Amino acid sequence: MRQIPYAKWPPEILSYLSGVTHNVVRASHAFHEGQTAGFVDVSELDLLYCKPCSPIRNYNEMRRIVARIASLNPQYELYFRGQGSVHKRGGGEGFGHSVLPSLWRNRSEAQRRVEILQECSNAMLKQYAEFPGRDEATLRVLMESRPAVWALLQHYELCATPLVDLTRTLQIACSFALQYGRANGGPGYVYVFGLPFQQEKMTTSQSEGVLCMSLLGITPSNADRPLVQDGYLACDQNWWRCADESMLVDAAARDWDMAARILAVLEIADVPGDDRSFWAQSSLSPLSEEDLYPTADAFYSDFLKQNKFYDFACQSHESRELPAYCNRKIDDLGVRK
Repeated sequence: MRQIPYAKWPPEILSYLSGVTHNVVRASHAFHEGQTAGFVDVSELDLLYCKPCSPIRNYNEMRRIVARIASLNPQYELYFRGQGSVHKRGGGEGFGHSVLPSLWRNRSEAQRRVEILQECSNAMLKQYAEFPGRDEATLRVLMESRPAVWALLQHYELCATPLVDLTRTLQIACSFALQYGRANGGPGYVYVFGLPFQQEKMTTSQSEGVLCMSLLGITPSNADRPLVQDGYLACDQNWWRCADESMLVDAAARDWDMAARILAVLEIADVPGDDRSFWAQSSLSPLSEEDLYPTADAFYSDFLKQNKFYDFACQSHESRELPAYCNRKIDDLGVRK
């Protein structure tokens, strides 16, 4: 996956960058003090080595900053990801951000995770082909594209995959960030990514080195969760070299790290136990856990939960990796001893 070659940032971010990495920023020929909007060549300033922008206290402020990022970088479409923590390469302060797919978050277990992915992928494809209520268009996509199979497994959190979940809706990313941040007892973070404009349900950009998929173009019409979450998934464009999942074991994790596409990392001010103040000045409201994971999702309830690969995936998951809502679902099914 190729790193974004250049980007422009609004004053809110530039002022923070100049305070954190002033020596590097001032060395950039394209940076000038007092600019209303600064151009910085990422080859000279690696944004991935910077800390998140100073905390944002309400949604309107978040929206204004994101709008400025979008207007300054018209060559990219913005995608978002809400998290309850930031992850650094090497685990230290100065190692830069890392947004690794779940498959490589613990390299020592990659072999086992790849085996689980392969088994779940094959089983889901076979069982959906035999499912009486299958959607023929969805089946055709799944038969033709292995990443589409991975996308369903990733989005419904059945097993680790080489894909990263994204959304194009800022409200959804903020809702996730606040939920996960509150669960961790701290602030939430919204990652802003710059990707090529989506031309089809699955868009591969050779020049940018990335594949981006719209879940609405993959899932059947009775799948509610992808619609609610405005779900997208992204991975390295060279996925086809690993269409046989066993090849993923030897793949270089850094090539699949979405950090290469980061435009900004925005921190939401810590509001433990109550995030109403973040949304107070906006006409929008946060999406609850029930909103984000609708129980009326017929694809999930009628197909995924009724098949053996679902129980296998749940049993294979490590409980420490699962968010609380998924842990509860597994406990309800009684598949974890």
